[in-house]
Amino acid sequence: MRFLYLLTLILLPFCINAQLNTELVGRLEYEQEANDIWGWVAEDGTEYALVGTQIGTSVVSLSDPSNPVEVGFIEGPSSTWRDIKTWGNYAYVTHDNSSEPNIGLHVIDLSQLPDTVTATTWMPTISELGTLSRCHNIYIDEFGVCYLAGCDVNSGGILFVDITSTPGFPQFMGAGAPRYAHDVYVKDNLMFASEVYNGDLTITDVTNKINPILLATQETPFAFTHNAWATEDNLTVFTTDERANAPVAAYDISDLEDIKLLDEFRPAATLGNNVIPHNVHVLNDFLIISHYTDGVVIVDASLPEAMIEMGNYDTWDGGDGGFSGAWGAYPFLPSGLILVSDIQNGLYVINPTYRKASFVRGVVKDAITRAPIPFVDISVSGTTNAFERTDNSGAFTLGYSDEGDYRFAFSKQGDGYSPAVIDTVLQSGAIVELEIFLRRKGQVSIVGEVLAAESVTPLPNAKVLINTPDSTITRMVNSEGIFRIDDLVEDTYELIVTAWGYQTVARTINASESNNSITIQLEEGYYDDFVTNLGWRIEHDAREGKWELATPSATIFEEQIANPDLDWEFDFGTQCYVTGNGMTSATMDDLDDGTTTLISPPMDLSNYSNPVLSFAYWFFNEGGETPPNDVLEIWLSNGTEEVLIEKITDSKSEWRLMEGIVLNEFLPSSDSVQVIFIAKDEGAGHIVESAIDRFQVEDLSTTNTSELNSDDINLQVYPNPFADQIFIRLDGINELKHFSISVKDVVGKEIFSTDDHNNLNVATSNWSAGIYFIEIIVNNKTVGTHKIIKGI
Repeated sequence: MRFLYLLTLILLPFCINAQLNTELVGRLEYEQEANDIWGWVAEDGTEYALVGTQIGTSVVSLSDPSNPVEVGFIEGPSSTWRDIKTWGNYAYVTHDNSSEPNIGLHVIDLSQLPDTVTATTWMPTISELGTLSRCHNIYIDEFGVCYLAGCDVNSGGILFVDITSTPGFPQFMGAGAPRYAHDVYVKDNLMFASEVYNGDLTITDVTNKINPILLATQETPFAFTHNAWATEDNLTVFTTDERANAPVAAYDISDLEDIKLLDEFRPAATLGNNVIPHNVHVLNDFLIISHYTDGVVIVDASLPEAMIEMGNYDTWDGGDGGFSGAWGAYPFLPSGLILVSDIQNGLYVINPTYRKASFVRGVVKDAITRAPIPFVDISVSGTTNAFERTDNSGAFTLGYSDEGDYRFAFSKQGDGYSPAVIDTVLQSGAIVELEIFLRRKGQVSIVGEVLAAESVTPLPNAKVLINTPDSTITRMVNSEGIFRIDDLVEDTYELIVTAWGYQTVARTINASESNNSITIQLEEGYYDDFVTNLGWRIEHDAREGKWELATPSATIFEEQIANPDLDWEFDFGTQCYVTGNGMTSATMDDLDDGTTTLISPPMDLSNYSNPVLSFAYWFFNEGGETPPNDVLEIWLSNGTEEVLIEKITDSKSEWRLMEGIVLNEFLPSSDSVQVIFIAKDEGAGHIVESAIDRFQVEDLSTTNTSELNSDDINLQVYPNPFADQIFIRLDGINELKHFSISVKDVVGKEIFSTDDHNNLNVATSNWSAGIYFIEIIVNNKTVGTHKIIKGI
């Protein structure tokens, strides 16, 4: 083994470690890996470190803490795990290696230090249990009772051992439940056993060692309970789970019938980096945690519902995560020094400065009713943990490592409360108490009228939909085109208006007492993105998979999406018509054994010179014992005849756009035209899913004039109305001619132009809502226009 002095350490690059409120005093390196650590004080006041190593126990004098010196070494069975506790002038050491010859409990006589150190072994044969040869962990309580955990008898359950009656010669007293315990802590005859493989902390009354009584069981956050340590008053217990990214958890155990999780602590600097907590100890108001690759971490736990990191010393110079670095940290020496055992780097002697955190605590209430408001968002300026939330009783407790000026903003989404901002000064070791009152915004109503744009007359068949944070409200306008929505709080809302035979309009409404009346005009045109139900009819003879209007819910078949997970993304709302919905399995509620038919409301196309149909569709057809042969058919009816206009058999796990279907090529237009979608399942065992969205019939006569036909020009625009983007496709341009596309507003101001006609994707989020015109310019002459509408 090598003895390293502090001056030498300062010159070595691997000793430049991250630290906060700590100072490296001394260090001792070993030639073998270290494990757990404990401390002991001789009668003359000399402090010692007792360090477990792979091959035994090292006894280290700290008479000069900057120069730790090994004064004794007790060899033992080779073991990765060794745990040490002291009582009087003796150290009791466990080891745990099933493949080695074992010696039970090592009893080390420390009374002759620093001159000599001797050891004996205790390996009793216990009636009805067998011979004790190894244990994983040990604890000794204030009464001198030794508790052995994870031994090779009693199924690893706790053993009770008397070490005071005959010092140095343990005597078996009794046993706890035969459930494996990885570690144990006892205070005032209340035993906290960490049952790692069950994932539980058990709390047991061990006043009677012959008849211990289980009082409570608590599963810890990552269900791998490694160790636990309680406060002096036994009202709070802290636990570790030896898992990557697991927390140190704090529990209120004042009522063992109602244990409450108070907080979870993880070091902020390595959050999410797979760092593993190992052992936690409690010293007054502080937690001293050996945190593997984070080294030793010191946490102010004076308010256990807000644990705050206040110090650290990283003994490990490698990367985050894994079982390297600090195994144990002993904080109980009279000098205040912390002894840290690093698996690879040996013993560290650390001088900590225990600084208290700054705290703010309070409750958020309704300003009128004085009732607590749960789950209020709290944003904090100038901190890393900038976003917090009140609990279900409106209470909050927050802590910060630095004192100073803080600004707290409280807001409650969806309930109409106006936010509140509080500035306060926090001081180390002090708690600022706050009572926050939020006032509801004023209750308002929205009153509006819906008119046909061309005639400026009421549209009594229109539907109005408004989205609030908590719900969707739908209203039908009355015979005079008027609608009213009451009991809204002052806020900004999205309002969508639909009517069959008219283009959908979306508006952002800032509702207040002084701004609650609106007028909306709808342009003529058959468009439906299924935000509301505008009267489509469904006929159905299949066993399941009926058309339904819904927000689609995905199903998966052989790693493909069968039922869509979203509606067509370039339209309003989230709904579409889909064949069956709401199941998680692709084999459930898909179309089976028959047909389902979706029929549009009648359309008066008698005045359309060139009606053109477009729609978005989904058709998925896979599986079964025979090749899929199912179909999605599109039929056209003019009131007297029906004709098949499209037959879809190509299966794809995606939305597709069908456009440019000229209806006059199939049937003469009339005042009662309907489009019919028929999905058919014609094969056993096939997965059949269909969906329809963004239905539109428009008269394209304005863009297919005689001049344009001569050059075979065809303009396609979708969606229309549009929101944040619009797609433009121009076919048939003679490449030798000079051409351009220009978009102008209603007063003729050009807001966009290009000479590219290949599937344009134009971002329109900064355009104002309203009417625009696309102009096609060939040889410096406007040869066609097309009206488009920006909804929001």
